[in-house]
Amino acid sequence: MSVGGEGGHVHPNTTQRSRYRYFFYDKHHGWAGPEVARWALDLSEEDEFLIFDRADELNLSDAKGNLYGVRLDPQRQVIALGTLRQQVAKFTDSGPHWHGFPLGPLERSAASPLPPERP
Repeated sequence: MSVGGEGGHVHPNTTQRSRYRYFFYDKHHGWAGPEVARWALDLSEEDEFLIFDRADELNLSDAKGNLYGVRLDPQRQVIALGTLRQQVAKFTDSGPHWHGFPLGPLERSAASPLPPERP
């Protein structure tokens, strides 16, 4: 099943809190050019859905209703979830289903050094 003319499929379960449906766009799983944010190769679809489910459970949302999530290792440290070492995922309501993609680093220092502190 596709949404908006793009390939992919829907996760069989809904989120626990809001009963949202989640769509896996092929383009975010290596079927598009390098300009498209892609999920890390070692992140399973189930793990991707669990990040979305947790974002919904905690209502990690912005004013527009988008949800945000992170991936944690067994020691509960934030780790990369995207192919370009992105640490935060953004999830948007795209009609009958939600979908997500790696957005960026959690901390500015993950992308570039912070400027020196002023005295």
